[in-house]
Amino acid sequence: MKLPSFARLLSAFSTAILRFPLTMLAAVLAVVALLVMIEKNGSELLSKIWMMAQLGIPLFIGLTTLAESKGWSWKGLGGLIQIAGIVALVLYGWSLPDLNAPDFEPVHLIRYGVLLLVVHLFVSFAPYLNQYSIAHFWEFNKQLFANFIIGAAYAAILWAGLSLAILAVDQLFQLQLDGKIYLQLFVLLIGIFNTTFFLHHFPVEYEYTDLDTSYTQVFKTLCKFILIPIVSLYFVILYAYSAKILISWALPVGWVASLVIGFSIAGILTYLLNYRLPAYDNSPIASNYRRWFWWVMLPMIAMLFVAISRRIMDYGITEERFFVAHIGFWLLLTGGYFVISKTDNIKFVPISLAVFGLTAVLGPLSAFNIAVRSQKGILEQLLVQNGRLAAGKVVKGNNLLPEKDGKIIISALDFLEKRHQLSTIQNWLPMPVDSLYSGSKRPVDQVADLMDIHWEKEPLSSDAYVRAYANPATYQGNIGDYTLLYQLDLSEYSETEESRFFTINKTKDGLALLETTKRDTTTVEEFFLGFYLKEWFRKSENGAYVFPPGKSVLEMKGKKYDLKLIINALEFNPEGDRFEITQCTGIALLREKRSK
Repeated sequence: MKLPSFARLLSAFSTAILRFPLTMLAAVLAVVALLVMIEKNGSELLSKIWMMAQLGIPLFIGLTTLAESKGWSWKGLGGLIQIAGIVALVLYGWSLPDLNAPDFEPVHLIRYGVLLLVVHLFVSFAPYLNQYSIAHFWEFNKQLFANFIIGAAYAAILWAGLSLAILAVDQLFQLQLDGKIYLQLFVLLIGIFNTTFFLHHFPVEYEYTDLDTSYTQVFKTLCKFILIPIVSLYFVILYAYSAKILISWALPVGWVASLVIGFSIAGILTYLLNYRLPAYDNSPIASNYRRWFWWVMLPMIAMLFVAISRRIMDYGITEERFFVAHIGFWLLLTGGYFVISKTDNIKFVPISLAVFGLTAVLGPLSAFNIAVRSQKGILEQLLVQNGRLAAGKVVKGNNLLPEKDGKIIISALDFLEKRHQLSTIQNWLPMPVDSLYSGSKRPVDQVADLMDIHWEKEPLSSDAYVRAYANPATYQGNIGDYTLLYQLDLSEYSETEESRFFTINKTKDGLALLETTKRDTTTVEEFFLGFYLKEWFRKSENGAYVFPPGKSVLEMKGKKYDLKLIINALEFNPEGDRFEITQCTGIALLREKRSK
């Protein structure tokens, strides 16, 4: 693979500017913004410029090729759609909040990621919103894919070579160059060189006179011996899991939806690359894959809907669950189309995915708006059900809530607060929502206090346990006049050869100091921990309780000794009204009581 000469690079750069002026301008803006951010750690304005420019690169490519395919000139409709693209980017950038603000919400990044996907998909089909054949569409995208891979390889080779040259100069002449220069070089090559290379080799015609839809050996090998076997392995795993579900008659776990989506994406990409291979290869692998892929995928989509619907019914819609269900509907629509259709028009894949992507992040039916309405609906239902909302106003209850209801209420309030949507429940509250942000407590805690949102912890199963631990597990306090120290590493089965030692007291929910003589073992002192265990159990979450600073040190009085117990970790099981300690690590300090 021979690298292009400087003269050829200059020619490519001028060609790219003449044909794609706004695209190259967006690339330069993106690179400059990113280089300055690397040097000076960024700013709100630079971050927005970079995000808009990154969107602009594929957007202006798509708009230019759309105009070319339609025969629109820059002085006419072609120029108007480019201006519309600029206006859309500026409005989007203006709508973005401060990316460096501490309360910046990840939902904005999700929206940006989906929009970035949509404009890249737009490049793949923009010149083919017409009567050009599917074969031309496939050949066009094959060339784009190949040019992108070759350009990226050239950029990687240039970066490695130039980085070694910079390193050599830096070491030989002791220039002490900032390490940021290697990252800046990478940005420059990817942003300018790779973009220029890609645009210089961008197809000029969209209807090929000498159509070459044959496959190189690389594409054949990639499809037949790498991609199809990997997707087939996904088939086997998912169908084996489906069989397990049917045999055990249990609902699928939530993460299986991610596995189905991953399989579907890999499978569809393989289908597109393999689309014309059966016409040039007699192997049954390629033909059977194209024939049966969509049929095999449909049952997996059904399992995806079962998994995500269970989560939605239990906890409502969030952005993540919306996107999973949304992708599921797109997969169902796409699979149904290819099963029913006799033409198998592969343009349907990127066009429909772009439409679904836009509806997911823009408008009243977007993931974010639907998620807010769903969480508010669940919150309202549970508050009314538990007597915390009456006549459209929050009221203080006089009963403990079921644990599950209480946690879902707090989770829904947290969801609304993080997305700055507590204003949606303004009519329920006796004070302005803005006033909640001026207090010492979190707004969610203030709203919860208004309604007295507390719950009684549900009993754990007999084989469950709670682990209470200090983080970090250290103690730097004064031991005072405590004179005896015992290192604790206790369990149900621990043994010792010491004559005096601590052990777990199973009958009294605590620890016991024992003394062993030649004749027998006697109890010197007992320390009851039941009160503390009950409190830690009440405050635990998902089987864990982390001691607040200083709260892992207990002081207790016995008949003969006073105890200072410094706990590193302690595990215990709920046994009805009692709590059985199973493990305890830490330090025990004893102080002998003086006789009066």
